[in-house]
Amino acid sequence: MVKVESKTTINTVVSRFMKVNRGRNLIAILAIVMTTVMFTALFTAAMSVVKSQQQHEMRSTMDSAHITIQMMTKEQLEAIQDYARIQRSGVAIFAALAENKELRETQTEIRYGDENAAESFMCGPQKGRLPKSEGEIALSTITLNQLGVEPKLGNKVKLAYTLSGKKQVNEFVLSGYWTGDPLPKAQIAWVSKGFCLKQCKEATQDSLAKRDYEGEYSLNIWCGNIWKLTDYAEELSQELKGTPAKVSVNPAFERYIGEDGLPIGTLALILLIIFLSGYLIIFNVFRISVN
Repeated sequence: MVKVESKTTINTVVSRFMKVNRGRNLIAILAIVMTTVMFTALFTAAMSVVKSQQQHEMRSTMDSAHITIQMMTKEQLEAIQDYARIQRSGVAIFAALAENKELRETQTEIRYGDENAAESFMCGPQKGRLPKSEGEIALSTITLNQLGVEPKLGNKVKLAYTLSGKKQVNEFVLSGYWTGDPLPKAQIAWVSKGFCLKQCKEATQDSLAKRDYEGEYSLNIWCGNIWKLTDYAEELSQELKGTPAKVSVNPAFERYIGEDGLPIGTLALILLIIFLSGYLIIFNVFRISVN
């Protein structure tokens, strides 16, 4: 075999070969292109289905974080925030349920939440911002429409709620709002941390509790490795053992990584079979062409 250094000569030979076997070569090229398109469409469709199912699960549960811990005290929250597996987290405090007569058909939870918590609940303000002062509130357009309030920053909003058996009505200034999602069973009303803790403390004093109650804390956690979320949740459960705290993995991720999910080995085998099938198809097309 003689090595040809001239690119011009090689291009000439290839050009003549393509002209002589134009029909066969076009069929081979078309077969390769169709195979590539087929497998690309297969992967795109599969990923779209998975993504769509995850998004639906996140919307229905109103949670996009990997792991959620509910019903914690402030002390438990501070103790668990240093957990090594936590890559990012968001804190929320539940205060009460709104009891306006206009909101009877929709459960509206009055909560404080930081930026990450709002992201986890999928209720981050699209206009304006989260409340900072005690007299501010952020609501969805669904809640605003039910209350008959125009979605406009600075508008007044009245919410009725009950704490420790005492019904209260407060007027807030709208600091932010977002397009409401009708899929979840509940809507969120974000208030400031100062307002939330103040109301909880006043409720504690009214009920003559032995110590200050600072609300029901929840922690939304994102981890670096989603394939070990079940193990991480078990570790966190052990840390909080003996307390009312509840640790749960987001069903949107648990469906694929939990005990009933698709094992990593099976997933790897499926991908290998798909890639091998594509390789063999293209290889045989080339082989037939050469023969």
